[in-house]
Amino acid sequence: MLMENISIEQRVSECLKNNKHIKFDEAYRFLTQVMPASPKEIFKHGEGIKRAKYFFDQLDNPQDAISPIHLAGTSGKGSTANIITSLLLGHGASTGTHTSPHIYDIRERCMINGQLCSKDIFTNSFESILPAVFDMTDTIYGRPTYFEATNAIAFTAFKDAQLDYAVIETGLGGQYDSTNTISRTDKLSVITSLGLDHTEILGNSLAEIATQKAGIFIPNGEAVVLRPDSQEALEAIKNVATERNVSVVWAEPNWVKLHHSDLNGSTFTYDDGVNRFENLHLSLIGQHQLENVAVGICAFLKIAVRDKIEVSRDLMNEALSNISMPARFEVANAFGKKLILDGAHNSQKLEAFIATMEKLKVKCPIWVLALKKTKDTESIIDVISPVVEHLVVTQFFASQDGPATHMKMQPEDIASVARRSSIKHVSVFEDNLEALQFACSVSVDDPVVVSGSFYLIGELHDRLADLGING
Repeated sequence: MLMENISIEQRVSECLKNNKHIKFDEAYRFLTQVMPASPKEIFKHGEGIKRAKYFFDQLDNPQDAISPIHLAGTSGKGSTANIITSLLLGHGASTGTHTSPHIYDIRERCMINGQLCSKDIFTNSFESILPAVFDMTDTIYGRPTYFEATNAIAFTAFKDAQLDYAVIETGLGGQYDSTNTISRTDKLSVITSLGLDHTEILGNSLAEIATQKAGIFIPNGEAVVLRPDSQEALEAIKNVATERNVSVVWAEPNWVKLHHSDLNGSTFTYDDGVNRFENLHLSLIGQHQLENVAVGICAFLKIAVRDKIEVSRDLMNEALSNISMPARFEVANAFGKKLILDGAHNSQKLEAFIATMEKLKVKCPIWVLALKKTKDTESIIDVISPVVEHLVVTQFFASQDGPATHMKMQPEDIASVARRSSIKHVSVFEDNLEALQFACSVSVDDPVVVSGSFYLIGELHDRLADLGING
């Protein structure tokens, strides 16, 4: 363990023993530098959730304090979570939102009423979970992971704020995800778009992946599921629903009829055969967001009926028109060039991103790309190669510790695949800021795309800010 890790661990431990307040930056450093060092951190099916259950039990199960909406899916979880949050807030319901990964600020994992929780709330919640974190060191489980700790911080903050609802996104899969410790019978489970990702953990077929996602279903509970195109995925979800006696509403993509889309979002009509809302505007960019809004509105209406929330078309429109999410077709500037930042990190997400560019007639031949080493590089390069002329390959966390340090793919490994594709030029930079600067220097008039990893975008944002550059 690095001396820096030892010093921050000792500092936090001393604060805990002496009942001293821990600063926000100390909490952040402990979470990102010390927590991932746990030897028991690797996801091992049921072992991980056993640790999470033990951990949350020591905290008096804060995950069960607030009425939950729990989301799983390959793509669209974060967007759908924010859509549901906005609709609830727009109708006067206090709501906490826990999504991952964060892009620019760790408190994105702990949103209260659509805003970053305060640093005091974050550190207070961090301090409250610390005794359990240290006490678990010598147990059979080891310390909680970084992700489990951020779960606990959000759950604790939501509980202390006595919110009406908690919108919770799974981190990986569903069945064995640490967020699947939620056991409230009023939990509404939501499944978004499915695809092949994390196959080394979740399985190599859509049926296996769908089964993992449906693992969040609570026995005798209710669920809203985007009807999958794949018959095997559909049958897998139906099987889990039958086994657990879960009532499923199948959200249909064609419930949303698109009227117009541009860089300001989309205008559409929602009609599920029972409810019809005309000329709604969604500020999130991209045609793939229409599937997310179909699921999000369906889930919100399900809650509204159950909890007797009076639904207003005007309030819905206002809520949907004001959603803002970082690194989802986000337009920025750096080194005198326009950037399009998008955290698409699998072939399904990248196909949706490229479809959005084509729909909006945006041409971006120069890309900066970094990936986790668990990603299917071949399929990703296959998707992007038709639109990329010059690929600038780099990495995240090149010179610092972080929760995903051990998961980054080496740039040359990506480049070797790209060189076998139709992409004309492939450049490699170990330093991601140098990669971005180079990409901007060779771009003429078109925006530069930065994609493949939320970690890459977040790190570049911080490094540009340190230089006083508006990224």
